[in-house]
Amino acid sequence: MGTLVWTRDHTYRYDGRTVDVHEDWLHHTVQHFDPAPANLSDYETKSVLGFRWWDAEQLSQTNDTVFPPGLGDLLSALLRDGPPPVPVDITEPARS
Repeated sequence: MGTLVWTRDHTYRYDGRTVDVHEDWLHHTVQHFDPAPANLSDYETKSVLGFRWWDAEQLSQTNDTVFPPGLGDLLSALLRDGPPPVPVDITEPARS
């Protein structure tokens, strides 16, 4: 299933609602395949704009919105240093 490397708690607004989520981020190496949508929920159909492979450098340099924030740098460190001994909480500090 993969190695749990990061966790994140996040609150956001979507479709007029406040959504509280807890995310567990796993690292798993797979062989290349062409990503394609399958059985998307109504929410995913509205919110997912596309599918493609990214490398860590592309994620670090893009102006596109990717989650979690800082994913490129997080992924670069993970690939360089390996999985952390315990999952790292990457929750962003609360805004004042």
